[in-house]
Formats: sequence, structure tokens, C-alpha cells
Amino acid sequence: MKTKHMDVQGNAEKYINREFCGMVVSNKDADPIRDEFFEKLLQYQFVSSGGKYRNNIGQPNGVPDKLEFMRKYRFSFCFENSSHPGYYTEKLIEGFAAKTVPIYWGNPHIEEIFNPNAFINLSDCESIDEMIEKVKAVDLKNIYPYYQSQHLMKNIAIYGKTNNASWKNSW
Repeated sequence: MKTKHMDVQGNAEKYINREFCGMVVSNKDADPIRDEFFEKLLQYQFVSSGGKYRNNIGQPNGVPDKLEFMRKYRFSFCFENSSHPGYYTEKLIEGFAAKTVPIYWGNPHIEEIFNPNAFINLSDCESIDEMIEKVKAVDLKNIYPYYQSQHLMKNIAIYGKTNNASWKNSW
């Protein structure tokens, strides 16, 4: 009998063979930390940018299907336009939907909603270099299956009952 854990491990090779990282960004008006991190991450490995902003894949109007594009990558670049407690958009959720390991920056309290073991949270880093080292550590250790095997949501009390966080980033 095959367990969920075995399924993730069995697909690890397929995941590791994906390209490094992709992002789809159209809004140029964001916190400068996004561009600073992007430039620094490019020094480590190429990051495919399929949006209208910072497009480097030869599609200046952006990719027609964001999720299809993102499924080619091990990591997804999921930066909010700004960082405010409680503010988050579709970016992290789309990273999960594309079955990537999201690299997230934005809501400093995002770990109250999403399982911190299911994505790389850069919101608590004190420098761009610390952010890069955090991503490199996951990449160099090839521990993507660990992230993929995690429940996405934290246990959340709803109407006095605990959600068992059963939604997983399954293959």
C-alpha cells in the first residue's frame, strides 16, 4: 500500500528536475525589497520572470497562464507589493497551487494562517543576504519533498472546533 509520504518521496526526482525559480509580476509599484531580492537571487541562479514587469523570457505581455508557467519550477517567487500585518493576496496560494515551494515576503503574521514548514518565509529576515541564504539552504539540501509533504494551513479554530489542517500540497 502506498502512503502519501511515499508518493511525495517517489516524485522527488521529478520535482528536483524542475527549473529553479519562476515569478509572474505585473505591478512595478512595489516595495523595493522585491527588486533587490530578485537581483540578488539572479546572482545565485536564473529566475524566470513571466509577468509584464521584469520579463526575461521573451513574452513582454506576460505568460497567458500563470499556474501553467509556475509548474515548471521548484520555487515560486511570491512577494507581496508591500508588507502589512494581516495583508496577503493570492501570491502564496498560487505558489502552493503550482506545487512549488513558495518563497514568500509580505505579511509578517502569515505563519498564523499558513504552516511555516510548507513555504520559505522571508518576512522575518533582517537582510537580503539572509533571505538568499535561506533559499540556498533549501535548494542545496534538495529538501523540496519535505516542504511538499506539509499541510498548508495551520490548525485554526473555527466556531470552537479545530481545523485539522487536512489540505496538503499533494502531488
